[in-house]
Amino acid sequence: MNKFHKIMLADGRAKVTIPTLLLVLTGLILASYLAVASGDINKAEANAPFADNRIIVKFKEEASPQLKNEAQIKGPDVGIASVSDINRKEGAKEVTELTAKKAQANQEEKNDNLDRIYKIEFEGKKDIKKLVQEYSKDANIEYAEPDYQVKLTLEPNDPYYGSSGSWGQGYPDLWGIKKIQSASAWDLSTGSRNVVVAVIDTGVDYTNPELVQNIWVNSDEIAGNGFDDDHNGYIDDYYGYDFYNYDGDPMDDHAHGTHCSGTIGALGNNNIGVVGVNWQVKIMAAKFLSSGGSGYTSDAVSAIHYAVDNGANVLSNSWGGGGFDQSLQDAINYAYAHNVSFIAAAGNSNANATNFYPCSYNNVVCIAATDYQDQKASFSNYGNTVDLSAPGVDILSLKSSHATYSCTTVGGNYCRMSGTSMATPHVAGLAALVLAYRPGSSPDTVFDYMRNGADDLGSSGKDIYFGYGRINSYRTLTGAPPPPSPSPSSSTSPSSSPSACGHVDGTIVKTDNKTAIYLIESCKKRHIPSPEVFSSWFNWGDVVIISSGEMNSYTTGSDLTFQSGSLIRASDQPEVYVIVGAIRRHIASPSVFEGLGYKWSNIVITNSAEILKYSSAENLTKIGSHPDGSVIKSISASEVYLIDGGKKRHLSNPEVFTSRYRWEEILMVTPSEVAGYPIGDRVGFRSGSLVRASNQSTVYVITDTTKRHILSPETFQSKGYRWDRIILTSTQELNNYTNGPDI
Repeated sequence: MNKFHKIMLADGRAKVTIPTLLLVLTGLILASYLAVASGDINKAEANAPFADNRIIVKFKEEASPQLKNEAQIKGPDVGIASVSDINRKEGAKEVTELTAKKAQANQEEKNDNLDRIYKIEFEGKKDIKKLVQEYSKDANIEYAEPDYQVKLTLEPNDPYYGSSGSWGQGYPDLWGIKKIQSASAWDLSTGSRNVVVAVIDTGVDYTNPELVQNIWVNSDEIAGNGFDDDHNGYIDDYYGYDFYNYDGDPMDDHAHGTHCSGTIGALGNNNIGVVGVNWQVKIMAAKFLSSGGSGYTSDAVSAIHYAVDNGANVLSNSWGGGGFDQSLQDAINYAYAHNVSFIAAAGNSNANATNFYPCSYNNVVCIAATDYQDQKASFSNYGNTVDLSAPGVDILSLKSSHATYSCTTVGGNYCRMSGTSMATPHVAGLAALVLAYRPGSSPDTVFDYMRNGADDLGSSGKDIYFGYGRINSYRTLTGAPPPPSPSPSSSTSPSSSPSACGHVDGTIVKTDNKTAIYLIESCKKRHIPSPEVFSSWFNWGDVVIISSGEMNSYTTGSDLTFQSGSLIRASDQPEVYVIVGAIRRHIASPSVFEGLGYKWSNIVITNSAEILKYSSAENLTKIGSHPDGSVIKSISASEVYLIDGGKKRHLSNPEVFTSRYRWEEILMVTPSEVAGYPIGDRVGFRSGSLVRASNQSTVYVITDTTKRHILSPETFQSKGYRWDRIILTSTQELNNYTNGPDI
């Protein structure tokens, strides 16, 4: 499970991020990187439709303290002078944060970085490409991008796909539900109303008799009173929220979202109509697509964030289109970090889905469609990005009473549709069934159960048409996740020489079909056991995708633990600890916590089992010294230091700092305390960082004290590196590293 523009119900448009075929060696690496950094829209993305009067921007973390709160923003003034000047010059009329701020002071502070993503709307039509370039050049902007249109992954509009005769088919009406062995699975579980599936789509007909008992409601909100009763940033969101019309009524005025919802959870055993994969479940309506089946990335980001914050366990996404959007990847990462599975359609163009989004983003389970004979649906996209397949041809499900889309009606209240849109809710429904049967399973574990239980179709093992196979509900519930890949024998184990490993030390890797992430260190792979541990060390954009074969070539090392200096506590316990290597030190009191300069917002919530991995050491009971791993600076000086072995190690520039830490982790201490530490050696870039001098085109990967030149663009891409992860630094900084073997 790997992967994460206006958005459409999946049109399968391909995208090329950088015109790599035109690159030639090191000179053009610079030109290509600068094109990305300046916000150019490539040709494939430029052909995808997007809003002509707004863009999406993300402010840099270091600029965010100057940024006004949304409630304080009036017109173009955002609190950052350079950005406000561009806004005035270009006629910006409104700047809106994409995620609602929580009103109650005692609610957990947002620290997911999505609160730095804004939509900027302008008066009349604008040259969007020019705007993206202009905003991208501002030093306070992390990225700027168009607001691409996306559409539903419905039945293709080709005549032979869209035409139909009488219902008289030679197989069961609910053949998809039967094909995936639901009846046998129902002997084990029919679902649970403790599991919430958010249908991020055209809305849901929450009045449909077969959904009423399975509809999620916000019990802390009073419907229709015009107030935000629960202070979650949304008014009257009793049944969910409509992010297309910006109101609290997510009624399905198309048909698509209700049809998908029926497959996930139409009420079972009630003697009427159809049944879903779950007889009982909670369906949350997160509408962001219009009655015509289209919407925008900005609203999708808001819908995802809303669903996660309001308790969804699974997100069902039968839509796609446009080009790569970092803001959408950020939102998907947010879902994954909060233990929420993201299921998405592969698209209906009978084309390679590798560049079809959101199917191809990281942390997404991508779904292809099959027909009654277990063949690839003729319209279904395919490719290495496909993880699983499910029934998607001539699927019977519920019809919305407010539908404007003309689906093939059956019996008045039901209709038939085809598409990877219809395959996706089968898998989302099965993910919910797994969570009902095995509560608390992580997205990785849910995926492992589904892929291990799938019926292998096509070529043996994972293939481009069916992924790991067509889902099987019974085998999924009764099977166990596959065992870890066996370590290679000693005769085939890689040596410890720098050139023997596929990737240098410090590289973060995963395969395109699993969610497990590893750190490469001394030719071993160290499992990173949770998003919380990952985020204490790395950035999601640094993950490199490698083949299963290469992954299996690494022997298994010990699991990675929290970075020293991390503040953690168990979700069910009040005690706060600071991690130092393999030990945990309890911070004895709030006064000690605050006296050491720690911030409450930096405490990471984890589980008790994770806490117990660390040996207990003496409590932190006094102010005046900091444990190893602390990052400190004097309130009267600019230098930042890492405390390591009782010494202070200088972090020599911001680029080095951000390769390892977050700015909010800096602890402000007195000048005398800084002066009290003896001086240690300088701190360099984190191993695995991609760097180049700002006045040179040569790109290096850092490994401890060496820099290794990446010889060509082809080598760069073959290693799975990303151009947008190259850090610009000074020649002087690079001269601190000796030359290692070329890559």
